[in-house]
Amino acid sequence: VELVDYKTGTPQDQKKADRSLQLSLYALAARRELKLDPQRLTFYNLTSNEAVSAIRTDKDLEKAQETLREVAGEIRQRHFDPKPGYACKFCDYFPICPAQERNP
Repeated sequence: VELVDYKTGTPQDQKKADRSLQLSLYALAARRELKLDPQRLTFYNLTSNEAVSAIRTDKDLEKAQETLREVAGEIRQRHFDPKPGYACKFCDYFPICPAQERNP
């Protein structure tokens, strides 16, 4: 089984495919929910019409699962700081965002 994530915008490269938490989580979900064992995880870049593939070992997927647990725990405890950036100007909460008050 190969999982393919179709991407628009800036093409993803091999380094991003090899490190992608998103692809790892797709593989975990396929194992858990679909009872499939993905052998290849692929970003298909629509703008360049190119594919970049990666693999994950059991150890890689265990690490991804641990990261998922840590992030979920932080969210449950409401420990997630905003990361101001370009997208902020499109956010409906921009006028009342504490991060914007700290970064005039």
